[in-house]
Amino acid sequence: MSSEVLDIVDEHDNVVGTIVRGESGSDVAPRRIVHVFVFDDKGRLLLQKRSQTVKFKPGAWATAACGHVLSGESYDQAAIREMKEEIGVAVKPAFFSRDKFNEEGFGFRFLGSFKLVHNGPFTVDPEEVDRVEYFTLAEIEELIKKEDFHPETVYLLRRHFLPKA
Repeated sequence: MSSEVLDIVDEHDNVVGTIVRGESGSDVAPRRIVHVFVFDDKGRLLLQKRSQTVKFKPGAWATAACGHVLSGESYDQAAIREMKEEIGVAVKPAFFSRDKFNEEGFGFRFLGSFKLVHNGPFTVDPEEVDRVEYFTLAEIEELIKKEDFHPETVYLLRRHFLPKA
């Protein structure tokens, strides 16, 4: 993973340079990330429990598939790649949102979000994903209160899917 080249973007999501993932400053460089929300035909949302071996937020709940957009890659291409790598699904999800996410200590990044309906089966990559599980949105609201979640996942869930408080 440390050899992955990422595009650095400006406040308007225009590419202004590149950085190698894992190099000094790559964790705070403004970059692009994708998240794929997979629903089943009952309206439940698939979440992944991240592997204990991943660098950021090991063991946390996250979207079904998520990851960095590589240099020269589109959001669409990254979403398809991440889905295939992490959950073994090779279909094109529908793009629905691009959000600017600011995280204390990590700066900003653009999140390209996608969704699709898929009932499985799923083949997880154990290097990245411990397991996947479907939840209702009400169950996810409760789970957020009790368990560790990837911060981008919580942000996107609250922005697009969970009822406004």
